[in-house]
Amino acid sequence: TFFWADIVDPVTNVTISTGSTILRQRQNLGRTRSLGVELDGAFHLTRTMELSAGYQFVHAYVADSSSSLIGKNVPEVPRHQLTWEARYWNPKRAMLSVQGRYSAAQYDDDLNSLVLPHYYVMDLFAERELRRGFTIYLAGENILNQRYAFALTPPTPLTSLAPPILARAGIRYDFPAREK
Repeated sequence: TFFWADIVDPVTNVTISTGSTILRQRQNLGRTRSLGVELDGAFHLTRTMELSAGYQFVHAYVADSSSSLIGKNVPEVPRHQLTWEARYWNPKRAMLSVQGRYSAAQYDDDLNSLVLPHYYVMDLFAERELRRGFTIYLAGENILNQRYAFALTPPTPLTSLAPPILARAGIRYDFPAREK
């Protein structure tokens, strides 16, 4: 899929002072443009196993503004993103999934001076239906415990790290569909 998106008057953080203390203000920013391509694919190894992957390239930039930001990259939009998943699904047994996500480096500010490095994380998910409508699940996010930066605060800059491994477990009930 190829895409072209123009957003008129997006609200964003705009730097209005860069002295010893950085001062930013939420403002409408003229227009941003995003040009890119998304590729997705899936391959069924067996009736119960599937591999899938996706890639996105996007060039998101300030297309129109009353400031000197024209041509700058839109903050927090990586140029490249890659995802993949391996999934086993057998309705009589369980669903197991392992996923990976890669994000290229991206800017964290409107001036394109603070760079968030690239990162890669993996997640796990498992679920099993106990009885009709009741399912138990277990999930692990960032299972490789990657401590990647998700925000930089100037002037130092102070790095804010994403959370470490996160585990969730629960019981879900799906209400049956009403018959018409």
